Amino acid sequence: MKTLPPPRRETGAALIVSLVLLLVMTLIGLTAMRQNVLEERMAGASMERNSAMQLAEAALRDAETWLDNQLLPPSPSSAGPTDVWAQMAPENVFGPFVPFSQWTDANWAGAPLWNYGQRTGAANLPNTTTPPRYVIEQWAYNEIDEEKRKKGMGEFHYRITAHSQGPAGNARVTLQINVPKIFK
Repeated sequence: MKTLPPPRRETGAALIVSLVLLLVMTLIGLTAMRQNVLEERMAGASMERNSAMQLAEAALRDAETWLDNQLLPPSPSSAGPTDVWAQMAPENVFGPFVPFSQWTDANWAGAPLWNYGQRTGAANLPNTTTPPRYVIEQWAYNEIDEEKRKKGMGEFHYRITAHSQGPAGNARVTLQINVPKIFK
């Protein structure tokens, strides 16, 4: 009868290899989860920014609507917007003139400005905690011809600056447009 060789001693190599593979797979899973969380935050920030952009755009359109509905040129003011700011007038309220394109959040918080829908009666915007705000400046005046100049008619240029924040208040957007208007 044949005798079997004595059994070899197992060294546990399979256990060590499987533990190393398990560790590598765990690290890959954790990395994937962290990446997913980062992408989710980026998507949320992008949605917040898009919402703030749309709100600021709505404020620009609201100001344009108000301006289009005026039959006579609005009276510019240097002390605060009764209708529109006079060119460079904000320096009288806020100190040395800061271009509206450079306004800070502090300027928007304390300035005597118009809220969306305040002058046009537009319905409140959904998903916003703070309504977008805007300011209209009379920027320039171009005379069209001598006869119209005598009647006070000409092409007025207005600069509209709108500011909004996203629903969560994490994104802020300031937009600005120049609008020509001829009063007849």
